Amino acid sequence: MNNELIAAARQEIKILDRSRLTVTGVEDVQSFDERSIILKSNHGMMAIDGEALRISDLSVETGVLHVEGNIGGVLFFEPTEPKNKRGFFR
Repeated sequence: MNNELIAAARQEIKILDRSRLTVTGVEDVQSFDERSIILKSNHGMMAIDGEALRISDLSVETGVLHVEGNIGGVLFFEPTEPKNKRGFFR
């Protein structure tokens, strides 16, 4: 795998003073309001919780999202398996 493909598969999350957040690898913003932002990244779904959240910049070309506000937390959602792929005891 070349270095460009490895870099494209990475995700970086930076939080500065709990008031600025940068996420790379963003593919789509599913929903957002002042209290939460739900997005799809190259590593799955994630949520950003807080207060007075504002998307200050989103680049579709580079997949970089910048958020400002009172960052409360970041939550990652595990991908769910289709029911037909699950084992008998799961």
